[in-house]
Amino acid sequence: GHHYIAELSARFICHLFCCVAARTKTDMPLPSFISAVLQRIRLHSNVPYVALVLLQRLKARFPRARGSSGHRLFLSTLMIASKMVCE
Repeated sequence: GHHYIAELSARFICHLFCCVAARTKTDMPLPSFISAVLQRIRLHSNVPYVALVLLQRLKARFPRARGSSGHRLFLSTLMIASKMVCE
């Protein structure tokens, strides 16, 4: 059920921050990682979208920002978005 937002998020993050979906052979592909995280934590359906908005604002504020790990970018903003939406 989370495949659409996972794929959308992965493309958005990789495009915006010029990071690869998986850096090494041991990393889970970014869309699979996002889908697994969303399935396990069961947050409100708006939280991943709020996370993407936060990432877009970060990039607008710091245009030269690049990401080495889409996994970390997504997870960090998902925690902040969760706090914003759920409290």
